[in-house]
Amino acid sequence: MERSSSGVTPRASPAVVPGTTNANWQLPAHLRWSFLQIDRVLPVIRVPASPNTRMPWQIATPTKASNELLSTPFHSDYGFDWTIEQALAYSSTDALVVVHGGRIVSEHYFGTCRRDTQHLLQSISKSLVASIAATVLQRGG
Repeated sequence: MERSSSGVTPRASPAVVPGTTNANWQLPAHLRWSFLQIDRVLPVIRVPASPNTRMPWQIATPTKASNELLSTPFHSDYGFDWTIEQALAYSSTDALVVVHGGRIVSEHYFGTCRRDTQHLLQSISKSLVASIAATVLQRGG
């Protein structure tokens, strides 16, 4: 496992968590593994994009600002002075993708997660819906 530049060692997803079942996959001891291996616990159907689908995001060339994003410091509500990278490692975040102006301006993956890794979408869906709702409200909808 790589050590990050912040000194915080990200937690890797184990190859298998013994005893993970459809009854306990949401418990803390099983979460990290099951989010990336949900097809080994629950029935899953992959729904590929149509070959004619135009992807809404253009991937931007990484910039110095994009690469420096993870080293941005902040003070948490819990009294900690951290960098974004430290907070993401502590929370076992698998990926961080920042979209601005219709372009992916920053993209970071952790542990065994990569751009093409299948991943459970629970909280991602809530974040996307909240972002879309905020945009509609901002535009007077």
